Amino acid sequence: MFAETLDRFLPGDYEMLREKETFQTLRGRDAEVLLRLTGLGLLIEDIHRQQWDVVDTTLIFDDPDEIEKEERVYRRTEFGNRMVSILG
Repeated sequence: MFAETLDRFLPGDYEMLREKETFQTLRGRDAEVLLRLTGLGLLIEDIHRQQWDVVDTTLIFDDPDEIEKEERVYRRTEFGNRMVSILG
């Protein structure tokens, strides 16, 4: 599993992953690397608030355009932590 994940790394991925345990992005800037590392199971997005609400008996979802503008926080998964420690 580690070898397959390592095979999918692009230049700079390991350095970025090793740099810190949490990452922040605002308005989707520089999110491509974070999303790719999330797809590999090395990061996970921390969701701090719900994106929906119930008013009376109606379920209301937040506007996707507004959600996209918010800060997003990603953190290393346990798998990501083990990958960093192995490659150390």
